[in-house]
Amino acid sequence: MVHLPRPEAAVLLDRTGRLTRAARRLAEFRPPEPAATAQQLCDELANWTLMLAHVLARGEVARAHTLLHAVVGPLQLKLCRLLRGSTAHWLTPSRALEKDLPAADVDRYTATTAAAREGELRPAARDSWRWSRELGAEAARPLGHPGARGAARADRGPARGAPHGLTPDGRGHEGRTARRAMSSALSAPRPIISSSQKVSRGSRASSAACRRNRSRASSSGSSRRSTRPSVYSSSVE
Repeated sequence: MVHLPRPEAAVLLDRTGRLTRAARRLAEFRPPEPAATAQQLCDELANWTLMLAHVLARGEVARAHTLLHAVVGPLQLKLCRLLRGSTAHWLTPSRALEKDLPAADVDRYTATTAAAREGELRPAARDSWRWSRELGAEAARPLGHPGARGAARADRGPARGAPHGLTPDGRGHEGRTARRAMSSALSAPRPIISSSQKVSRGSRASSAACRRNRSRASSSGSSRRSTRPSVYSSSVE
C-alpha cells in the first residue's frame, strides 16, 4: 500500500540509480482488494471495540481514549474510504479527510471523538460502535460479502458463510459478545468491589454450598437406611 507519486522526489541519495528504479515501482497506485479488506477491517473493529468496552468497564478512561482515537478511529476511516472509493490516503486515513469524504461522513466521525473524560467518552464510544456496525452493513451489500444476508435479518445470528462467525455489521457470536460488552461498559459505572469483599463473598458462598451438600448427604443416607431390608429381624423371626 506504499504509494510514491513522484519517486524522484522521495529519493534523497542514490549513487548507483538502483534505489530510484526500485522506487518507480511504487509510482502506480494499487487500491486495496475490496472484499478481503472489508472483512479484515470489520474483524479488527469488532476485536478492538470489545477491548475498548473491557477497558472502559475497568474505569481506565485514558487508555480507552487512546484506543478509541488511535486504533478504532483509523480503522473506521479506512472502511469509510473503501466504501467511498477514496483510498489514496490509505496509510494515513485522516489526511485530507474534509476534502476526500462527504461532509456527512466527516460529521459522523467527529461524533465518535471526545475528550479523555468519562462523561464524554462513553457517549462517543457508543456512537463509534454504532457507526462501525453501519459501515459494516453498508460494506456487506455492494461488496457482495456473505454476511449481507445477516445484515438483513436483524439479530437472528451469523449469516451462513460469514467467516469467524462474524458478519460485517457486528452480528454473530463475536458481534453479540461485543454488543453486550459495549452496552454493559457504556452504561452507568459499576461500583468497585474490593478484593476483601470478593473473598468474603466467595467464602460465604462456599460455606453455603458445603451446608447444602451436607444436608443432601444426610437426607439421602437416612432414606437409604429406612428402605434397607431388616436382615436381622427376619432371621430372628
